[in-house]
This record gives sequence, structure tokens and C-alpha cells, in this order.
Amino acid sequence: MTEHTLILHPHEVRGLRADPPTVTLIMRPVKPQPPVGLSKLDVPGPLWTYTCCDRDWVCPFGTVGDRLIGKETWAVHDDYVLYKADLPEVDWKEVFEDTPNHRWLSPILMPRKLSRFTPEVTADPWCKQVQEMTAEECIAWGCQTNQREYDAECLLRDLLARQWDAIYARRGLGWDAKTWMWGVTIRRIG
Repeated sequence: MTEHTLILHPHEVRGLRADPPTVTLIMRPVKPQPPVGLSKLDVPGPLWTYTCCDRDWVCPFGTVGDRLIGKETWAVHDDYVLYKADLPEVDWKEVFEDTPNHRWLSPILMPRKLSRFTPEVTADPWCKQVQEMTAEECIAWGCQTNQREYDAECLLRDLLARQWDAIYARRGLGWDAKTWMWGVTIRRIG
């Protein structure tokens, strides 16, 4: 078993905290993105080899049984640790209104002991374009709807597209960019 660092987005934190967890799938863009025009590959596992070049990309999630050290945006305020995902978005600025020297800290700076989540990888990672996500995968990533059948699938894909763009579009990896991404199934431990 190996441990890998995973920076969690707020919706993933809230999904992992839910009982039962509503997030059981982690997705991240492949870095660097493969060449334009690459066809779909069915190569499960942590090592993905492009057929058009002599380069191997290794999934940052590891393999089955590995653990992901979840890091998130955090702060220390009056000797308490605060986690940004625990607060409604409208309250984020109000937290430090009276204390201008305090601010939210990057997940990269979070010490291991403050991590609240260490999910375990339960299946080999896979790679595909984000537009190929199924309705079941959208739900596993945390998108939710009360609609059924076809309407639900359209709504889930729309929710996924909006959420994906909110996180990755400004980096040039939005929905319309046909971004290749890693996906891995996880389960919460503890």
C-alpha cells in the first residue's frame, strides 16, 4: 500500500463527509494532455501508454489498495482548524472579517495530521475524455438529480459540465476542450 496526496475540491469533501458518502469517484485531468485527435483507448490500470507516441503517463492515484491523503483549503482561526468546504460559500469572507491577518491556506500546505480523509482506491484507474462520462459516473462524482431516465442523464451531464468548467475551464481544460481525465473509484475509510 502506498499513499498519494490528493487535493480535494469542496464538493468532494462534502460528498465524502455525507453518510453514506455521495462521492465514490475521483476525476482529474491528465497532465500533460495527450495529442489532439487521439482515439479512445481501453487500457485499464495505472500505466497508460499512448499509441501515437513513446511516452507513458502514470496515474497519480496509484493502484488498488493505495490510499489517497485528502488535502483541502483550510485555516487556523483562534486555535481552531477551519475547513473551507464546511462553510457555505457566502460565509467564506465573513470568517476573517474581524481578523485581516488570517486567510485561507492552500491545500498543498496542509500537514498530514490535519487531513480528515484518506480514501482507499478500490479499482484500477482508467482514462477517458470527460464527455464520455456515464450517468452513473456523474452520480459517483457527486452530481445529483431527482429526475428519471433520459431527462436525468441529460441533467447529470449538464451538472457535470458546469462543475467541471467551474474547476478546470480557466486552466484551458474545460468541457469543450475535450479533456482527457483520470478516474478512480474510492471508498471512505473510517
